[in-house]
Amino acid sequence: MKNSTVAATCQHSGYDVMKCSVCGDTYNKYLGNATTNHSWTWTIVKATPEKAGTATGVCSVCGATVTATVPAESGHNYTSVTVIQQPTCKTTGTARISCEDNDGAYIDVTLPVDATAHRAFTTNYTPATCTTDGLVKTVCADCGATIGEEKPITKTGHYYTSEVTAEPTCTQAGVRTYSCQNCADSYTEAIAATGHKAVTLPAVAATCNTTGKTEGSECGVCHEVLVAQTETPKTAHSFTGTVTTIEATCEKDGATLTKCAYCDAQQIETITKLGHNYVENVVAPTCTSIGYTEHTCSRCGSYYKDNAVDMIDHAYVLNTDKSLAPTCTGKGMNV
Repeated sequence: MKNSTVAATCQHSGYDVMKCSVCGDTYNKYLGNATTNHSWTWTIVKATPEKAGTATGVCSVCGATVTATVPAESGHNYTSVTVIQQPTCKTTGTARISCEDNDGAYIDVTLPVDATAHRAFTTNYTPATCTTDGLVKTVCADCGATIGEEKPITKTGHYYTSEVTAEPTCTQAGVRTYSCQNCADSYTEAIAATGHKAVTLPAVAATCNTTGKTEGSECGVCHEVLVAQTETPKTAHSFTGTVTTIEATCEKDGATLTKCAYCDAQQIETITKLGHNYVENVVAPTCTSIGYTEHTCSRCGSYYKDNAVDMIDHAYVLNTDKSLAPTCTGKGMNV
């Protein structure tokens, strides 16, 4: 960036002082404008009719010198010098020498080309890159000559920034890419795989209804199984729960139902049916009904009869109260 500006002098064109905002390095960027005129102080060796004289100028600012030949002459006293055209590195100049005794009399003499009298400076700036040096070179805009020393600019080197272009996984390396912010150069480096993050898979206890599992583990990131769980067999029922009793009857078995303490399974134990407990009652036959043995269960009231006995004969006796005596018209009758 521009830090300051220096005006042109008789020695150089004007220039901007350019300063790096990072490292502070500077160089002069010449603007190509013309130098100012020299401030000449002249010394004259007078000409004679037999011998040419000289006019020598010395710049009071920079010390530059120039010498012009004054032709052999008589009659004039040339002492005052005015530069009409400054000499340059490519062109001659012109000086007018006036006679101090005869107002208006003068001669114009040639100021020779001065190879060092560059009138316009320009700066050729080749910036440094990441891999090559740069150069600041001041040249004359008229003749192209290099003025002063060339100023090298050290190559900058790459300025890399990085980003992850491929994330690492548990088993695969990732990639970090470094890219130069000043050129297209880049390179990559591997990012180590993260490795698995083991998470415990807790054991599952078997029950009488379901199988169990042993403890295992898996990766908490990618869920790859690290230690496989194996199946464990079901446990036996634990018949220690609620007991329900179904009473046996004379004709039907009963049961004891014992529930598993952990599930709805039941253990059934049969209670053998009791069978009937018959009580016999013998009914004797009469002359009007048969006899038999009746059996009645004392528990359920079941009843049946067997062992039938035939009716017995009537045992008649004379009933005098009701007997009829025979008459002349009919027989008598015993009842």
